[in-house]
Amino acid sequence: MKKSQLRKLIKEEISKVLKEQQLEFQFETFEDLQEKANEIDGYADLSGGGFSLPIQNIMLDIIGTYEIRKIDDESVNVVRFDKKGNKKGEKDNPLEVIKDYIDNYKTW
Repeated sequence: MKKSQLRKLIKEEISKVLKEQQLEFQFETFEDLQEKANEIDGYADLSGGGFSLPIQNIMLDIIGTYEIRKIDDESVNVVRFDKKGNKKGEKDNPLEVIKDYIDNYKTW
């Protein structure tokens, strides 16, 4: 076997192992996160799917809301509104970002 063939085989095997490990860590779905978020005060279901959470400042005052909707199995759309309901921004995020946000939110 040539060195180049051996390198290619090694890369393929490493790639398979990494993909399997990454799949093991992808155990929380959007629905799982929505269920977790449901325990947060101010949680609300959105018509058409998704949910909203209040945005709090350091003094725990409500300064707006995030509306979070599923795009696909790996990403969500987040829209930010101020306290008066004016749209302030919108961004698509990996599901993992929202998981971290919800986990941190629950510890405040």
